[in-house]
Amino acid sequence: NEALKKKILAAQARRFQPWAWALLGPMVTFFVVYSLLLGEIFDPDFTNCVVGYWPAYVSPFFFYGATTLYMARRNIAEGARMLEAGIEPVAGDIVWSRKSAGMLVPAAVGAG
Repeated sequence: NEALKKKILAAQARRFQPWAWALLGPMVTFFVVYSLLLGEIFDPDFTNCVVGYWPAYVSPFFFYGATTLYMARRNIAEGARMLEAGIEPVAGDIVWSRKSAGMLVPAAVGAG
């Protein structure tokens, strides 16, 4: 357990985590393309009267929903690994479970 604990803490101590950038890149790219698409930059005639407009309009719910689901699963698994290694959460930390992950979506929607 001590070796796993050291490995987890060393990985968390790294700045600019690769997994975070791997998520941030596609999220930013999606946002920029989505904004340009709905802002009629790619096609000035792409209005809410065009057949493809509404599927494009709701696509962030699916894209960011999938991203949130991925992160929820990742956080639950990482939290379980930390508890297995004997790393106790600090007061105020999120203890990841299905319940806390389920509260992530309403919190994200409410925040933004």
